Amino acid sequence: LINKNRFEEAKQQLDYLRKKYEETERFMKLDELIQKHMELVYSVQINKNLTKLKENPKDSSATYAIVEKYISLGKYDEAKELLKEYLELVPNDFEAQYLLARVYSSEGDKENGYRIIKKVIDGGCNNLKYKLLAGQLAVWTLKD
Repeated sequence: LINKNRFEEAKQQLDYLRKKYEETERFMKLDELIQKHMELVYSVQINKNLTKLKENPKDSSATYAIVEKYISLGKYDEAKELLKEYLELVPNDFEAQYLLARVYSSEGDKENGYRIIKKVIDGGCNNLKYKLLAGQLAVWTLKD
C-alpha cells in the first residue's frame, strides 16, 4: 500500500493491529515509515497547490486539496489558518465551512465543529455529507 501511495489505507490496516502490536519494534517502524512517506508525498502536493493559491487565492480546488492533506497529516492548525483565510475571501463556500468543521472535529473540538456545520445546514444547504457530520457531532456533543 505504501508503494502505491495508499497511505490512508495503510494507516487503517495498521490501526487494526495497533491494540495487539503497538509496543513491538516492527509496528513502530511501520507506523514511522507510513508517516514519513505520507509527509514526503503530501508535501509535494501541498506545495504545488500553495503555488496555485498564490496565483489565485480563491482557488477552491487547491484549498480543499491542501486542507485534506493537512488533515491526513494531523496539521490542524495549518488547515484552520488556510480555511479561515480562504473563507474571508469566499465566505459562503459551504464545502470550506464543512472542511473547517471536520478540522475542529478531528482535533477534538466537537463543539466548534458542530456549531460550524449546523450553521451551514441552517443556512439551507441540504448536502447529505454535511448532515451526516452534523449528526455525528450532535451525538458526540449530545445536541438535539
